[in-house]
Amino acid sequence: MQTILLIDDDEQLAPPLKEYFARYDLTLINETHPEKGLHRLKANIENDAGSIDLVILDVMLPDIDGFELLRRLRSSQIKTPVLV
Repeated sequence: MQTILLIDDDEQLAPPLKEYFARYDLTLINETHPEKGLHRLKANIENDAGSIDLVILDVMLPDIDGFELLRRLRSSQIKTPVLV
């Protein structure tokens, strides 16, 4: 089963997406704050705790925007595909 990480501050978005993706044997995990999303992705890779196969990233996030978060992801050698 493949895993998708959703980084979006809209808390109402994840539950219906989780249900929808489950129909296609995809697992959705989510973070509502960009720093927590980045930390979760880094920790997942460092601990080899089942890979995150795709990141869905919102552009308008609190504290830092999605483009800045994407720059941080790419500068940290994380090669996970990102859908903005």
